[in-house]
Amino acid sequence: MPEFTGANEQNQMRGLDSYIEKNLTPDIWWIDAGWYPCKGEWHKTGTWKIDSERFPRGLLPIGEKCAEHNTRFLLWFEPERVFENSDIAKKHPEWLLKCDEPDEWYKKNALLNLAIPECVDFITDTVDAIIKENHVTIYRQDFNFDPAPCWDEAETEDRIGAVENLHVQGYLRYWDELLRRNPGLVIDSCSSGGRRNDLETMRRAVTLHYTDIGYGNHPRKQKQHRLMFEWIPYFRAHNMNWLDPETCEYGSNWFAPDSFAYYSAFVPAITDMTPHNAGEKDLDLAHKMIGIWKQVAPFMLSGDYYPLTVCRKSSEDFYAMQFHDEISERGFFQILSNARNPERHFILRLHAVDPSSSYLVTDLYTGKTLLFKGKQLIDGVEYELDAKSAIVCVYQVVYLYYFEDYPADKIGKILNKNVNTVYTLLARARTLLKEKLEGEENAK
Repeated sequence: MPEFTGANEQNQMRGLDSYIEKNLTPDIWWIDAGWYPCKGEWHKTGTWKIDSERFPRGLLPIGEKCAEHNTRFLLWFEPERVFENSDIAKKHPEWLLKCDEPDEWYKKNALLNLAIPECVDFITDTVDAIIKENHVTIYRQDFNFDPAPCWDEAETEDRIGAVENLHVQGYLRYWDELLRRNPGLVIDSCSSGGRRNDLETMRRAVTLHYTDIGYGNHPRKQKQHRLMFEWIPYFRAHNMNWLDPETCEYGSNWFAPDSFAYYSAFVPAITDMTPHNAGEKDLDLAHKMIGIWKQVAPFMLSGDYYPLTVCRKSSEDFYAMQFHDEISERGFFQILSNARNPERHFILRLHAVDPSSSYLVTDLYTGKTLLFKGKQLIDGVEYELDAKSAIVCVYQVVYLYYFEDYPADKIGKILNKNVNTVYTLLARARTLLKEKLEGEENAK
């Protein structure tokens, strides 16, 4: 069934429990459109109550299970579009704006007029109750409806733009009140694939769904991510995979996520498409790749972003980026070689590193660590990659102990690592430095 119209208490609890049992506890449990009475047709919005046939105890058992495991509970809403014969359409027709458009979508839907204060109060109270009663911690708002024709028909010649202006004020007041009433609530602005990411919206929300296209097309996603990293740092991506392994062409068929699909989804938030009942091989890959992602995701919020390649949405290109945390002098870089890339060698040139310092560079997939001078990383280090492969490495400066005379516990606080890990890294650095110096001595 489309969207979440097939969701019920039993299958949601089963899926959530299954992920938890397999040590893949979600950070967010996501219930999208269709949890309300809609007879299997998610677009029938306007009756904002939980479908008691599928969820006889409401959504509270799911919300409680999420809270028990420190998982945020996300729930989808679309309050501004009201479908014909819904509760709001029947009880409050005076709150609806219609337009004389030939499109069937406009004939069956109306715009909830948030320019009316009583209307804003009603929808605020209704949604707030659902949030509180079901332990919802992420409110997701969609908007599959162009409001402009409705606003235009409601205007008068001496008040051009007034209806739209007042609607937007009501929309922002609605959000502000939800946030005030529910401390810690996160708002996700979806709006039909990210078409409402204006400044006032983004002051109040994050965007977990910035587009409706290209979910499994890796080169296209790379271009999207390039733009998002430059403008809206926190966002989400899928690890969907539309790459045919035999033809190396992107189509519309879904294939199981592989390591390249994971690497192509490395952004601050990631949706793993691995099903809860996947086989052992897919689950092992999920554990490994999510583990790698968790090590680099914080840098995408704390660090400065440096694109290391041009981005042409091409399967024949490299795609590379760097995030550098100036305070801790740590960061990571990622190099992807797309599926049809004829080149096998990439020269990595990092930004923001100190040419006179030494850095430990660790490949997070293999665990191999190398020691480089900052000048080497700036001038260029050559990496070899096959097509449809990637390298993700973290780096950290090693001079804190030897030159700044910082004790291990202080270094641990700076690097956000425990003391034993710091000692392990220092021992590794000493071994690498010894090998490097002995190699230089033997070369004389």
